[in-house]
Amino acid sequence: MFETDPDATPANRRADKPVENVPRYKLVQNCLEKYIEDSALKPGDKLPTELDLCRQLGLSRATVNRALKEMEQRGLLVRRRGSGTYLSDPHATRGHARLLLSMRPVDLEDVYYGPLLQGILESASEQQVELILHAAADIPIPEDIQKDEVDGIVAISVEQDDVLKLHALHEAGIRVVGVALRSRFYTLPLICTDNFGGMRQAIHHLIDYGHRRIAFIASDLRLSDVSERLLGYFTAHAEAGVVPSPECLLFTYSCLRNSPDLITQWWSALPEPPTALLLHGTVAPLTLLLLQSRGIRVPQDVSVIVVDDIPINSLLSTPLTAIKQPVYQLGRRSIEKMLQMIDGTDPGQPEVLPTELVLRASVTHPCSES
Repeated sequence: MFETDPDATPANRRADKPVENVPRYKLVQNCLEKYIEDSALKPGDKLPTELDLCRQLGLSRATVNRALKEMEQRGLLVRRRGSGTYLSDPHATRGHARLLLSMRPVDLEDVYYGPLLQGILESASEQQVELILHAAADIPIPEDIQKDEVDGIVAISVEQDDVLKLHALHEAGIRVVGVALRSRFYTLPLICTDNFGGMRQAIHHLIDYGHRRIAFIASDLRLSDVSERLLGYFTAHAEAGVVPSPECLLFTYSCLRNSPDLITQWWSALPEPPTALLLHGTVAPLTLLLLQSRGIRVPQDVSVIVVDDIPINSLLSTPLTAIKQPVYQLGRRSIEKMLQMIDGTDPGQPEVLPTELVLRASVTHPCSES
């Protein structure tokens, strides 16, 4: 790898032939800089691993790590945990990345936003990223981002209308990663969990048990994850040759959690009750209380699957089958993706993280088949 000069090979720089007054980690840097020059590496090109460098240079991992760390601090290299070390552009790097975190004000104890923000903050801390919080109802306009002189924007953007705002930032040449948002019309650097696939898998699971009247109660149709789940609901029914009943769908353009009477009115108006329920996380408690007040048992009378696997799901008298989203990993990946876009190793394509159907005791065959 470094065989450009027989007198400067790694073997000739081992501990048995020290160079006076030159620290060993400096020797590593000298070798790397010559390798980069001789190999004509470009920003974004990957360098050998630490272990490869140790073997080639005959030095300890601590020495090699120190050399790489200092070169990173000088803006010459970019190191990504689990990915490797890459050559950065010293003329474009101001040091560690400075990112704008855009989000609407949320409850930090929320079962979704809590883990999501934890993943973002932990990854940013590990990568020594400076985060500037923009907590407002709207995503900033391109002019605001330019004034802040940031390397990019990580936007927690759950509403479908946000796609157009992120597209405007992207078109203005501003690096942006949209978190918890999916678009089937624009190719943008958006990262989300697979709400479509999760719902599709859940519906097939219920149909395999013999259910045909499957109700889906969600919250706000303006949300990207809700529209993706609705698409998964219809897709799975079509794949199974089952025609869904329109009255089994309950949606609003606001949060159902604020309209508990609406769920009761909807249930009372049903010509025939469903044999299975798919519940959005925010409406699950209200719906389960409604079932309990009417003496409807889970799963004997109605099977239940909830979206978002929170700890209480496994602690109830009837543990609930749930669609588990990797929310913490979503937060971490959003920072990693942005940093890779900065150093040129990520082209900025959309990413979808897989969900998991966690099977518990809340699903069984319909009463008529028991």
